[in-house]
Amino acid sequence: MNVKVGTLWLTWLFICSTGAHRFPGRAGEKTGVQEELWHLIGGRSTGLGDVSLYIQAQKACQPYSLSNLDWTFHVSVTGDVRVGTAVSHGSALADRSGGWCLRRSRLITTYWAFGYFGPTFALHLAHSLICYLTGSVYDAIRNANTSAGSGCPALLEEAMLRQPRHADLGSLATEQTDGDATFQLRDGGRIAVIGGGPAGSFTSYFLLDMADMVGLDIDVDIYEPRNYTRPGPSGCNHCGGIVSETLVQLLATDGINLPTSVVQRGIDSYVLHMDLGSVRIETPLQEKRIAAVHRGAGPRGVVEPKWKSLDGYLLGLALEKGAHLIPERVDHLAWVDGRPEVKTRMGLPQTYDLVVGAVGVNTNALKLFSQLEFGYEPPQTTKTYICELPFGEEFVERYAGNSMHVFLLDLPQLEFAAIIPKGEFLTVCLLGESIDKELVQTFLSSPEVERCLPPGWEMPEVYCHCSPMINIQGASVPYADRLVLVGDCGATRLFKDGIGAAYRSAKIAASTAIFKGVSADAFKAHYLPSYRAIGADNRLGKLVFAITHQIQKHGLGRRMLIRMVSREQRRKDAVQRMSLVLWDTFTGSASYREILLRGMHPFFVLQLLRHLCVATVRHAIAGIRSLTMRWRKPLSQQRSTLEEMP
Repeated sequence: MNVKVGTLWLTWLFICSTGAHRFPGRAGEKTGVQEELWHLIGGRSTGLGDVSLYIQAQKACQPYSLSNLDWTFHVSVTGDVRVGTAVSHGSALADRSGGWCLRRSRLITTYWAFGYFGPTFALHLAHSLICYLTGSVYDAIRNANTSAGSGCPALLEEAMLRQPRHADLGSLATEQTDGDATFQLRDGGRIAVIGGGPAGSFTSYFLLDMADMVGLDIDVDIYEPRNYTRPGPSGCNHCGGIVSETLVQLLATDGINLPTSVVQRGIDSYVLHMDLGSVRIETPLQEKRIAAVHRGAGPRGVVEPKWKSLDGYLLGLALEKGAHLIPERVDHLAWVDGRPEVKTRMGLPQTYDLVVGAVGVNTNALKLFSQLEFGYEPPQTTKTYICELPFGEEFVERYAGNSMHVFLLDLPQLEFAAIIPKGEFLTVCLLGESIDKELVQTFLSSPEVERCLPPGWEMPEVYCHCSPMINIQGASVPYADRLVLVGDCGATRLFKDGIGAAYRSAKIAASTAIFKGVSADAFKAHYLPSYRAIGADNRLGKLVFAITHQIQKHGLGRRMLIRMVSREQRRKDAVQRMSLVLWDTFTGSASYREILLRGMHPFFVLQLLRHLCVATVRHAIAGIRSLTMRWRKPLSQQRSTLEEMP
């Protein structure tokens, strides 16, 4: 046994010392060394240390056999950057419920070390050996046999935040809970969720799901005045309506597959538009993994909705779990004998064991939490712009297809602009600092945007549009005894993947409440670290958008960018470093930290400098030619003048 383990690790060190290698293998044909390396290096990690891996086998989501996987093992060494990455691409998965879900899954385990034999590397070595000797949930997944064409992806990349460190949530029931027993949820416990958007629905869903796992009987009331079956503003939560590929994967682990009645279009590519031209960026794995949806039943003016609301679908899942919907607006929140009391305008006061705030930032309900005086200050926000342009399904299919159009234009205050194709509408989203009407008109009249619209098209007089506020800096102190805030009213990702951030914060808050208690100390110990991680990542996100803005402002930067991306897209066998960075930046499928680290990769920097030098030289040559033409023109004019003289 020791000889075997030692031999494997010597093999691993040899691979690391020789740089980047690839070990391909077909489905079910991986070699013994590959399999053992996978077990030893990454297959059994469950989120300890700096290993970002999340494995979960849900009872509603059957694991699939690893014999159906296409294996590729990548190892790269870049000093104190990435030491090793193992990637597996799952084969096509059929959806039992007929829903729209991920057709492949990927599992990425990343090790970080400051030198081969540094303390971090030693920690990873010890952890992997322990996992290898003691076994883990990976064994159950690996040994499971499933019927052909069934099952859901159970091994998934944790692309942003570390999930709860225990893959099997049911095992948490046997652990000793933290804090005072008076703050533990018991049978008959009552929970109020204020807000029925994604954050509130996810929290309700996971509260009831986890309580069922441990045999806890609780009541969950969801206060939501909106009717998501109505088109227009009354049933909309004011969002661009993009579900990132990471969230699609994570939802699949919980047995949640978005149905085709909700997903209006699967986005399989991005088209990047600049003044120098346009380039199409294909999805990295040639899959439609991004979902375009409506948050409500549809824009204003829709008579018979063809699509269902995403928010309504998620709310329905929570109701199916056993939650109760109270279609009223909460107008009073106070403490009564140490417990939160909730009251609506038409209802009687109700006392709860826990109140979850999921009201977003476009509401006056934030004042209810500020008045409780536990240190909560609402998030900092900025104004954005969203509009739905009716073009008809035929036009959207012919001219936009399944591509989301992204614009990097040198416009002040504009950080990101996109046109998203949906069923019969094109959704225009502008993100930045205080988007105003003048900036909207400038954007829509720019040549880059006009090329994407029909010739002679004019903005209709009546159309659905809004200028919602978005969270750009998280709230302070998002918890108290028997109170926690999730989603946008707490912290969310900067400009991207707000629904995904709501999913993560909701799941962590729910697991804390069920397994650790509802005291402020419990939320501080188990919810606050992930909450702060969002803020820390957003600070890096501001740096990412600052770099993007500098590229937008300088012609050489734009030339370098479009040249590099174009060459990568033409050469499909090449490593698409810039394309992947842009894809994750546009989609929000990776953390800003990961995007920055990819941008710091030595090969990426070398390619960047190379294309920048080429763009500089070509720009200089073009300038010299232009100057020469200007100089020659006066001489020719003088010569013709002299010839005409008598």
